[in-house]
Amino acid sequence: MYKRQDAGRTIRLLLAPERGTAHLHLFTTPVLRTLVRHDPPELTDLARALATDERALTRLLRRMAPSRRAACYDTATAGRATGHAVLSEDLLEALPRTRREAEARRMAAQAREYGGSWQRVLAAVAFLPVAEARPELLAATRRSAPEDRAHAYQLLLRNAARTREPAVVTALLANDLGRLRNEQDPVRSPALTTLARLRPSLFTDAAAPHLEQIATDALEARDLSWNGVSALLDLAEAVLREHAGTGEKELTGWALRTITRLSATSRPRLAGLRRGQERDVVAALLPSVEAAAARADHAPALDLARTLGRRAHALPELQDLLWRAIRDGDDRTASQAVWLWLDDPKTRDDRLLELLALDVSFATHALVLRTLTSRRTDLLDVVLGDTPPYGRLLPENSHWLPLVGPHTCLCV
Repeated sequence: MYKRQDAGRTIRLLLAPERGTAHLHLFTTPVLRTLVRHDPPELTDLARALATDERALTRLLRRMAPSRRAACYDTATAGRATGHAVLSEDLLEALPRTRREAEARRMAAQAREYGGSWQRVLAAVAFLPVAEARPELLAATRRSAPEDRAHAYQLLLRNAARTREPAVVTALLANDLGRLRNEQDPVRSPALTTLARLRPSLFTDAAAPHLEQIATDALEARDLSWNGVSALLDLAEAVLREHAGTGEKELTGWALRTITRLSATSRPRLAGLRRGQERDVVAALLPSVEAAAARADHAPALDLARTLGRRAHALPELQDLLWRAIRDGDDRTASQAVWLWLDDPKTRDDRLLELLALDVSFATHALVLRTLTSRRTDLLDVVLGDTPPYGRLLPENSHWLPLVGPHTCLCV
């Protein structure tokens, strides 16, 4: 087993003077995690060696408990002139809050003193406490250039998120994002993208009405781009994954409504849903999917089944919609629906009989033919009869030769 002494020897070996700095790249994230866990005395030597590579030092700090990071950073930079250093955002994020704010305050003052751009000043200001940073950040959202306003909104959102306090994020949504309804897409979409990247745990039921307003304003905008739609969908799905099954019913209700509203223009991705959450999604989407099927538009049902994958097997309402697509859809729709309706191996054999009873020409479908020749050979008479299996998928007087492959046989 790897021991504390081994960790110390590893550091001494890789930091040996004759090796120079060429081997610092060997301190990958997994290696740093192991070294920090064992915490050998030589870890301070490693911190000093990594001080020349800010990204490597940031990775080391992130492997440590927050209470240890400030001391490690001081050790790493001891003897270096850091009074005028400009720290990267990643390094600032890795420092504990008190130290991060002190460094950001110094950097903002330094940028002002030496005539730095407003972007550089606000990049530092965004790491300060909300009460201290908000006036400047909010003022920047009123700048004349759209790209400047977009940048300011992003900084404003990240500043609130760094508090990790849901109440602060809710206050921002309620009080500071109202102007987005009057913005054009080059401002609105970057702000929505940043909003979607916030920790979903920062949203509570209190945020639901404000998220509703933001989503409504965006969806009613004539210039809403795909980036804006994608950001709203990402946000709604992240909120649903985080809060479905919890007490935040208003919030999950907003997420489901938003996914439903967006389903007309984009397919829900729904990655990472916990077991059982797909039922809430289907229950919310079902009315619109059924309405589309009543208009002979079966694409929403097929898209939803593809998105859910194997989870769709246990949803009878969705399976019924797939059968309707097979029965009532055009030939292309029916062929696509067959793949989804027969996707579950547990029910495939029985459903094969229903499918062939509906239309014998489904025997020409690739999945059906493969099942006939590999599992349901008792039904091969359908294919081997004197008359070809004419029907929807095989018009009369057309020629058909089954594919030959590892899971099919040549049937003539």
